[in-house]
This record gives sequence, structure tokens and C-alpha cells, in this order.
Amino acid sequence: MITRPLAPADTRPQVMKVDLEEVLAQPGRLLSPGRWNKPQVREVTVGDHPVILKDWRTMARWLRPLARHLARREARIYGLLQHLESVPRVLQVGDRTLVLEQVPGRRISRLRGHRAAATAAQALEEIVARIHAAGVYHFDMRKRDNILVTDEGKVYLIDFTTSVAPRHYGPLGWLLRPVAALVDRYAVLKWKNALAPEVLSTSERRLLRGLDRLRPWRKNN
Repeated sequence: MITRPLAPADTRPQVMKVDLEEVLAQPGRLLSPGRWNKPQVREVTVGDHPVILKDWRTMARWLRPLARHLARREARIYGLLQHLESVPRVLQVGDRTLVLEQVPGRRISRLRGHRAAATAAQALEEIVARIHAAGVYHFDMRKRDNILVTDEGKVYLIDFTTSVAPRHYGPLGWLLRPVAALVDRYAVLKWKNALAPEVLSTSERRLLRGLDRLRPWRKNN
């Protein structure tokens, strides 16, 4: 696996170099077959290191312009976050492809009842504050696969397929920002409540109840 030391939010160890053609030539292990609007995702081994390949080329040929747009859009979002230690780094960008650092971790949902749950929930809240400060809103943290915890207890936020960066939407971004922030806030509160409800403040409990009433049919995945 790719390993790296813990570092402050504004420092990063050296990026591993990978050859895009070598990555594309490997069959790898299929993690997600993709859909009409989403990329195929594979784990590919380069040397001794597994990396993640997101491949929009598997989308329908008539959707090629959309595939190229989605790939470039996600690459731009990752570019805004490359200074953050808790987000995978981009190793290579191609035409409708993206090679990412693999994060060695397990789903955050597996920490339910674990003594490290409260620490992980608070770490997630801090990470979200950092990506928001960088101008990015995840929009899909309710999905348990998108938040990973390493054996050392470090929390990572992954898969920015549905994420948004309001700065890329011009004046519309000012309207999008508070909605996106609330969606992420709701997800954080849901995870705090699921993992360590004792860390929720009175105001957070009140907000969570209010948001739950708006979407009573939804649960954490």
C-alpha cells in the first residue's frame, strides 16, 4: 500500500510518480462497474503500490463530451484539496481518466461501539471544515464507503464524484454554497449521532431533529 507519515493540513509528503499508460494497461480489480453517468473504478497495482483508477471512458460513446467534462471537473476539485492530508492525492490525469492514491482503511461505520468512534466523528467534522474552507462541498458523505478510517485511526474522505465547488458556478455558486454546506452538515451530524451521540451538543441535536423531519425516510447507508 502507499504509506505516508502524518502531517499537518497544509503539508504533504512527496507525490508518488506513476505512468498513466502502465496503469491503463493493467486489468486490476474491479471496485465499481460504473454507470451511464459515473466512471468505472479499479484498483491497479503499480510496482508494489495499489492505486485507484477512475475511468470515464467506459461511459457510452455518445456521452464522451460529458465523460470528459466529469473527469476534468473532478480533477479540478481534487486540485483544490491537494494540500489536505485527509484527502487522496491525484497521481495522474488523463483524457477521461484519473489515477488516485489508494487509501488503506475501513468504512467509518465499522467503528460503531468502538472506543475510537468519538475521536473519528470529531475528526470527520474537522476534515469537512477544511474542505469547505478550500471551497469544496462533498455532497455524498451519507454513503459509508466514502469515509475511511485507517488502523492508526486517521480519517479520510474519498470519492468526490458528486462534489461541488461553488466558485466554478459563477453567481449561481453563491446560492449553491449554503445548500451544499447544509447537506454536508447534516451528514456530519448523522455520523456523529451514529458513532458517538454523546459528543452532540444541544443545538446540534435540535438541528439534527429538524433536518430529520424534512427527510424522515432517509437513513445512513
